[in-house]
Amino acid sequence: MKILKSVFVVGSIVFVVLIGVYIYYFNRYKSALDQTTKAKVTITIEKGDNAKNIAKYLKDINIIEDGWVFEWYVKEKKLEKKILAGDFVLEAGINIPKIVDIITNNTQIRVTIPEGYTIKDIDKLLKSKGITKSIIGCSINCDFSDFSFLNLDRKNPLEGYLFPDTYFISKTGFDEKKFLDKLLHNFEDKVYLPNKDLFSSSNRTLDEVVNMASMIEKEALTYDERYIISGILWKRLDEGIALGVDATLRYEASNWETELTYKQLKTNTPFNTRLNLGLPPTPISNPGLESILAALKPRSSKYYYYLHDKNQNIHYSVTNQEHSAKKLKYL
Repeated sequence: MKILKSVFVVGSIVFVVLIGVYIYYFNRYKSALDQTTKAKVTITIEKGDNAKNIAKYLKDINIIEDGWVFEWYVKEKKLEKKILAGDFVLEAGINIPKIVDIITNNTQIRVTIPEGYTIKDIDKLLKSKGITKSIIGCSINCDFSDFSFLNLDRKNPLEGYLFPDTYFISKTGFDEKKFLDKLLHNFEDKVYLPNKDLFSSSNRTLDEVVNMASMIEKEALTYDERYIISGILWKRLDEGIALGVDATLRYEASNWETELTYKQLKTNTPFNTRLNLGLPPTPISNPGLESILAALKPRSSKYYYYLHDKNQNIHYSVTNQEHSAKKLKYL
């Protein structure tokens, strides 16, 4: 009887210990180090990384508290072979099961849109990230009337307003309209609302400013160039001189790499700013904030012309004769 009682006591103790261990590790994988912040962290998993390597990596950057628990969880759920390579977005307070779910299902990715990208460029970028749905059709046909700053009379009212930035999006159930809304809201929050007074006092419409900024983004290579080129182009526009921005023809041809042909330069199309006065029919890129500010605050100068030589140095000219001479010298 005493022996049975002893076995019962020992068994109870073991049971309590096991429960305690279970609760301890349950809590360890249920919680990460920092539960208070909602900051997002991007992690990169290389092809061939195993659970042990990833566990150490996540512990080193303070995403998880216990690497062994992470490794145990992955192996217990038989998910190690399902781990994907790539960039993944995690919140700092995320728990281990959720982390494992993300890196085995690739539910969210980071997409950085560079300044100067067109809608076609953004669409191509999304495809390279595994997003199969195209945003081009929606950018033309979806209803964006909630955004009062857009010129909805244009064929594609979004070009110029899809703010270049880093975005976190879901690959599963990707919604073109919601994605484009996110970019437009970002333009509104980071460009339009903070600079509303500046837009109002510029004596230009918002669409004119964004259109000009889209050319500056493609034409200027440095901070100072943006403001000087802005001054040159606004002056030419106001004085009824053709802008002569070849980037507008490149936009029309979707050709940003090779030289424009003689035929392209001489063909009278709406985007040929050598032959037509005024701004092009639409912005030719989605400019960053600095180019928009340059369009709003042009720098006055004596120049009417500019060109970049083969080393990307800029040369300004006052007269067309001077400009032609520099073309011969530098190009």
